[in-house]
Parts: sequence; C-alpha cells; structure tokens
Amino acid sequence: MIPEQVKKTIQSSYSTFLKANALVARRGQRQMIADIARYLFERDAEGETDDSDNVCVIEAGTGTGKTLAYLAAAIPCAQYLEKNLIISTATITLQEQLVEKDLPDFRDHSGLQFNFTLAKGRGRYLCVARLEGLLAQTEGQDDMFAGQTTELSNTKTISQDVLQQLFKQYASFAWNGELDQLNIALDEGDWLQLISDNRSCANRACSHFSHCPYFRARTEWGKVDVLVCNHDLVLADLALGGGVILPETEETIFVFDEAHHLADKALNHFSQQMYLSATRQWLKQGSKSLVEFNRYLLGRPDLQTAIDQIGSMTREIDQQLDELIDYLIKQIEWPEQPGPLVHRFPNGELPATLTSLSLNLQTSFAATTVEFAKLHAELKKALSDDVNVSADLIAREDAERWYPVIGSLYQRCESGAEFWKLLNCVTGDEKRPVAKWITKRVNEEYLEFICAASPIVADTLLRTGLWKRAYGVVLTSATLSSGNNFSAFCFKNGLTETSFFRLLASPFDYPAISELEIPRDIADPTKTDAHTKAVVDFVLQSIEGSRQQTAKRVADGQAQTAGTGMLVLFSSRKQMNDVYFDLDRDVRNYIVRQDDMNKSEVIRRHREKVDAGEHSTLFGLASFAEGLDLPGNYLTHVVIAKIPFSVPDDPLDAALSEWIESRGGNPFIELTLPQAAVRLKQGCGRLIRNEKDHGKISLLDNRMVTRRYGKYLMDSLPPFRFRTD
Repeated sequence: MIPEQVKKTIQSSYSTFLKANALVARRGQRQMIADIARYLFERDAEGETDDSDNVCVIEAGTGTGKTLAYLAAAIPCAQYLEKNLIISTATITLQEQLVEKDLPDFRDHSGLQFNFTLAKGRGRYLCVARLEGLLAQTEGQDDMFAGQTTELSNTKTISQDVLQQLFKQYASFAWNGELDQLNIALDEGDWLQLISDNRSCANRACSHFSHCPYFRARTEWGKVDVLVCNHDLVLADLALGGGVILPETEETIFVFDEAHHLADKALNHFSQQMYLSATRQWLKQGSKSLVEFNRYLLGRPDLQTAIDQIGSMTREIDQQLDELIDYLIKQIEWPEQPGPLVHRFPNGELPATLTSLSLNLQTSFAATTVEFAKLHAELKKALSDDVNVSADLIAREDAERWYPVIGSLYQRCESGAEFWKLLNCVTGDEKRPVAKWITKRVNEEYLEFICAASPIVADTLLRTGLWKRAYGVVLTSATLSSGNNFSAFCFKNGLTETSFFRLLASPFDYPAISELEIPRDIADPTKTDAHTKAVVDFVLQSIEGSRQQTAKRVADGQAQTAGTGMLVLFSSRKQMNDVYFDLDRDVRNYIVRQDDMNKSEVIRRHREKVDAGEHSTLFGLASFAEGLDLPGNYLTHVVIAKIPFSVPDDPLDAALSEWIESRGGNPFIELTLPQAAVRLKQGCGRLIRNEKDHGKISLLDNRMVTRRYGKYLMDSLPPFRFRTD
C-alpha cells in the first residue's frame, strides 16, 4: 500500500513538472509511475525486503517518457523509505542525458528537493602516485609499472613531455584527474599506465589520498539522493561482494535503464581471458622489477625467500606457457579464414593434454599468487598508521614506491589464477558447461593466442547478487520483450514468475505516420553476392529518388527544408563495405560510414548536410541500431539489409545453443529468434522518435514473409503500416 504522503508527493511533482514544461500527461507514463511506486511499497507489508527475487520489469515503448516516469516514482519513494537510489544505464550517452538534462530539469521544475551525481569506475580517474612514479623515471630505466599495462604487446612508455603536461594541468587545478575531462589526446595504452586497480591502490595509506581524484569523487556518492552510474560499475561492485564501491546493496533501490544490455554485460564481466604471449611478457618484466625490489629487503630474509620463490615459479610458468603455445600451434585444427581464428571446445570439454597443461598452470598461478600476497601484506603493513616503524618493517618511503608495483603484479597473477580455475571447471552454475574457446591472432611480427572461458548464462549471478539482495530493482527499456512476451528476457536474467511485468505500448500512431515495406522479390540473404548486389541497387535507387525530390523542392523554393536523411543498417562490416565500394564515387559522396570517423562526428556531418538542404545517408552496424536520435528530416527512411540474426560463429552463443539442444530444446526458437526480434525492434525504432516524425522502413529480407518465423518477428514490432511488393 502506497502511503498517502507519497501519493501526494508523486502527483504534485509530476503535475508541476508537466505544467512547467507545457507537457500533457501520457497514459503509459502514468501507468509506469503507478507500477513502480506500487511495487516498491508492496515488497512486503513492512516496506522491507524479504529475500525474494521479485523484480519490476517494464517495457516502455518509444514515446512513453520512461525517464520521467521512473524519476517521478523512484525519487519520492526512495526518500520516504530512506533508501539509496541508483540509476544505471548501459551507455555514456544516456548517463550524460540524465546528469546534464533530465535530472536537473526534473529537480528545477517538479518542486522536489534532491541532489545527484555521476559515479564512474576507478579506471576513469588518474592515479596521482602512478603519475608521480612515471615522472620520476629516467630514460633507459625499466618501467616500474610493467605489471599493469595493456594486453597489447607494443605498449610504449608515455613521453616525459606528456607526463609533464598532465602533471601541470592537475597541479594547477585546470584538470580534475578525470579521463572524460582531459583535453590531451591519450590512447588506451597510455591511459592504462596512469590508473590503479584494487590491489595496487594504497587507499588511505597513500600520501595522495586526501586529493585522490577517485576517492574525492567517491566521497560525494554517499551524500546524494540519486546516484547515476553504468551497468559495469554495478557489476564490478557485485563482483567484490556488493556495497564495496557503491552503497550497500540491501539498502538500495536500483533502476536499470537500457536493461536489455544487463545480461550480456554480466556475462562479459564474469568471463575470463588470458593473452598467452602478453602474459609471458609481463611476467618477465615483473621479474625485473622484483630483482630491483629485492635490494630494499636486506633485513627481511623471509620476503627475499618469497621473491626467490616467485622468480622460480614465474620461470616455470613461462615454460608451461611455451609448452601450451606449442601444443596450440601443432595440435589444434584452426579454420582457414581471414582475420582472427577461433577454436571452441564442444560442451566445454578440453582434450586430455590441454587439461593437463591448464591444471599445471592453475597450480602455478595459485602458488605464485600466495607469495605475492605475502609481499603485498607486508607493504600494506609498512604503510599503516596503526603500527610503529620497527627494524623489520620496510621503510614507509620505500613501501609507497613499491606498493603499486607489487599490487599490479599481484592483481595480474590473481586474475591469472582465477582464469585457469574457470577454464578447468567441468560444469558451471546449475550443472551447465562453461564455454571455452581460443582465438589465434597472427600478423607479420606477432603471434598471440587468447584463451577464454565464460558462464553461458548470467542468470544465477544476477539472481543471487542483485535480485535477492537489493531492496528493489526496476528493469526498463523500450526493447525487453520478443514476440510480445518476456520469456527470453527472463531466461537470460534469471527472473521468476513472481516478478512484476508490464508491456506499455508506444503512444505513437504508427499506421498513420510510418510504413514498413518488405520487397518480396529481393535476393535471398543467404546468397551473399546476389543479396549484396540487390542492396546496392536499392540504396542507389533510394538515394537517386531523394536527390530528385530534393531538386524538385529546391525548384519550388523549399530549399531550406528540403534535406532528407536515410540510415542503412548492416549485420556485417563486410557487407557494409562491399555495398559502399560497389556504388559509384558520386553516389558515395552522399554517404557517411560508421567507420569513417567517430560516432559523434558522423552524426554531426549528417545533420549538417540535411540542414543545408541536401540528402545524406548513414551506413552503420549494430551500434547505430540503438541510441541514435535523429528526429524529423534528419531521418525519414531506415533501410535494414538483413534480419539481424547473431553471428553463427560466436563461441558464447554457440556454447549456449549447444547446451539448449542437449536439453531437448530448440536454440533457434529459444535463443536466436528472440535476440533477432529485439535487435530488429531496436533498428526500426530509429525512425519514429516523436509525434511529428514520419517515414518508411525498408527491410531487404524476404524471409520475413516467406518463413514461418516471420510472424513472430512482425509481432515484436510496432504496428507499422505494412506493404510488400
């Protein structure tokens, strides 16, 4: 039962906001507000969690106004219940929209009093100790932080000039230490040398703690009513046990926007991988650092023994990795195809020889991790203010220098031990196999093998870590269902029938403002060359038609409003590029590809062309099928080259399909088709963004009308006016 006080607060703030912005209440939006509020107060009669795993799941069609709905409901409820409120998104775009636009607007025009901030992971902030350490190095000196560089083998030390610029900007308060606020161009490898991880960070014992960019930001997180973050940060906190980075899970209400990404994000987060050649490299570099560290331990024979043990074991690991690489080269049958080569192990079962090699590596990494833990603990003790410095302790100054170095190596070694443990698992959660595969990358100078292992479904991880622990969880997106039901979504996310589900249709009059056309005579997409030629012809005709319409409007004196935009979505980069280069050069002048520049620049150029009264066509892949907001004339025609089925050789999807089939299920019906339905709905959703939009969707895949599953896919889409020629 929602308390009367909360009802009045929600109604008052919602109506005040609508009036201030000259908006009209939407039926679906009001329903969503009521659903969230009712769910949060009906968790049980006392307003406390009861270890149940019921979750509030709401699919809000485009135009519902879901952001306003969950803000209007969740903020007053969280304040009344005295709970933390975390709003988590999958993309930076939505985070920025929430923090820079939606939350300030709602606070300023709703009459509610609340504050908010954006939380980011440690990897987005400078480690001042790391910067200071790099500055202290002289040319020709070994990299003290070799243990924590990128997996790429060609990582270079950042130039002293760049380091000086960074230090000057930070010391003068021109830069706050946050990567997103930095105006100096750094590649990923450079930035990775400037951040710390959980093991290499000395926390309060660091001399820079009082002005550490990361911890300074974290102090604000506990002071606000609304904390905005991304799914990855929530999952990182979950991996640490929950309530370590973010507020206590049991005292928090979570709203996951873009919730259709959560299961895949969880799988990525809890999967493990190891670059074999890169691992050998950092182990050798780390051994050099340990030799240097040994000079500071003359009075500690126990720690010198630990270093000797690590040196011996890392040499053993190097030999074991060499044997493994030799086995992979000679014994694995690699497919003959361009690009990275992937070998998956059916049912997660490794060959006997590979099992023996990986078990040896698991033992070696685990033993090495134990020795690193001893060094790490002693350095931490030397940094502690709770002990008196004695003769057998490492000097604090030396500890401050070496703690991040040993911490980095410790973290790497610990991760390695966890990887080999997962790779050697026979079954995962609920007796499911662990997906296991190896990728081979070859170029002129370098051969790399990337071993990977992953749970095949993240349902148990999410259920035990979040659904059963959090005070309340709201999952929302415009694309959660497939075939008008939530079965596939529930399977991947571990949701039960005790959860609350609502499917809110879009308020837009789709039949009146939009059309979906499917050419019956288009070439079969399974016949790649013929279908690519058909897409080339269709794109050419569409661009020529738009150019002619533009010319006519210019002749009629409508030049300022004559520009039009088209988006062509491809399922593969190869087909996108094949279509592009099969078009004449003068036609390509009207096209901007996703790969031509970064996404924001692509969109900016597209808008400029349309604003200038010209036609512009965007060529994009999956990332352009969602989060792309081009209202009005910026987008009046969406072309989808194929039904967006998963890539058939994706090792994780293949492992999941294999498991479903072993249980007597149909992986196409249970996995592939629902995934395609969601992606197709996302792509079609680019066309109509508000009530004033109009246009056409062309799906160049006649399987929609010739195959039985076409009806399932059609039922997943908004009710467009349908036409097939």
